[in-house]
Amino acid sequence: MPAPLLEAVHAAFPEARVPKSSDCAGAWSKRAGKALPFVAWGDFTDDGLTDVAVILVGAETKWAIVMFNQARGGKYAPFVVADGSVVDPADPGCPQPTWLTLKTIKKGERGAMVRTDASGNQEVDYVPMDRDIVRMSVEDSSATQYRWNGSKYDELGLGGE
Repeated sequence: MPAPLLEAVHAAFPEARVPKSSDCAGAWSKRAGKALPFVAWGDFTDDGLTDVAVILVGAETKWAIVMFNQARGGKYAPFVVADGSVVDPADPGCPQPTWLTLKTIKKGERGAMVRTDASGNQEVDYVPMDRDIVRMSVEDSSATQYRWNGSKYDELGLGGE
């Protein structure tokens, strides 16, 4: 990871860290030799700069998913989109961070959008994305997409996969 990104992690989350190889267990161990499951890179703000989504692990059992938007000059601004604390590893409402994986859905690839019909009914439709977005999956259960709306990240829960 680039030094400015690691500096941004340390400055904004002094008690957290980017996972390391010894953290690769659970769903992460199944991805051995592939892209890092706890990080996703893309132009999430559609400004031509590379932004980063990362799962940070902290003291004890705390974790967070943080989007780092890159600004001109290489600095990063953090946006926490999810965080948790593992109380009971058997409780799916409190997933262990190693059950979570991040993936970039690139601009033009199909991602989920909520559509509202003339009657006001909402449904999820899979359409080509107008910018890169992040998909967070919980091992064998559900997924959530995060999409930059110009000021914050909107969250779209997708239920079971």
